[in-house]
Amino acid sequence: MFSIRLTTVMFITALIASGILAPESSAAETNSTRPKDSSSIASATAMLKPPSTASPRATLKSFVDNINDAYGLLMKAHRENLKTPGFFPSDSVRQMVQQAEEFFERGVDCLNLSKVPKSLKKNTGYEGAIMLKEVLDRIDLPPFQEIPNDEVIDAEADEDRKAELVRWRIPDTDIIIDRVEEGPREGEFLFTPGTVARLEEFFVKVKDFPYKPNKLISHDFFDFYTTTPGRLLPPMWSQWLPAWSNATYFDQTLWQWGALIVFPWVCCCLFGCWSGGGMGGPPSFLQGKKQSAGFWSCW
Repeated sequence: MFSIRLTTVMFITALIASGILAPESSAAETNSTRPKDSSSIASATAMLKPPSTASPRATLKSFVDNINDAYGLLMKAHRENLKTPGFFPSDSVRQMVQQAEEFFERGVDCLNLSKVPKSLKKNTGYEGAIMLKEVLDRIDLPPFQEIPNDEVIDAEADEDRKAELVRWRIPDTDIIIDRVEEGPREGEFLFTPGTVARLEEFFVKVKDFPYKPNKLISHDFFDFYTTTPGRLLPPMWSQWLPAWSNATYFDQTLWQWGALIVFPWVCCCLFGCWSGGGMGGPPSFLQGKKQSAGFWSCW
């Protein structure tokens, strides 16, 4: 019973820290990242630049370069974060993560997510981009100069050949970059919705193969993303999780399964304490209203 209650207290403490202290750190981040000179402003403007998607060559290069840049910054931020005392990342770590997220979003923007439901686009885009990068890091790609660019496509007179250049396929794969024909991104070359839908299939097929040697790769990016808490950078408390909690069962780590069990239990405890008079009784806006007997009033 003591261990369960201790776990609950720790979980509530984490919730309070996240909900109350996080805004202060956010304010600190805003102050620390405010541009102080023209070079900072120029850098901030550059971060808003969308990926180049004017041709299959531009799209593939934009995707690879941006995911590599995001991965490099993220790993650097993660290493520094592990050395930083306290519960919150330093200003320099926040800045690196912010830049990494910008690079990563540019990589995601190379995917055509038009067929993905709006509620799933964020997760599908993030996981899809990482799985695609893991695949590209293991397969042979043609030299960039051999991939069609906008000049080659415009200069091609044969319509059949031009259609092949517009809908370009990575050799010996079903990974396709095609021109968008309608919608807000009309005219851009993106990884097709069909490719996006099959990225997990492609990743599963190649994940046990070695990475290409002597190449700039995002080593074990997918494992890092799926086995650690947080969106990209794991929170400080994740370093206290035991190593065995990262074991994966049915596509979820043990700590994720534990959270699925503990979180509803904590919610029941909180609402039960309010209804039963524990923890000082119900909040002020519920005072005077009829309360049911609190099952968790032993708190």
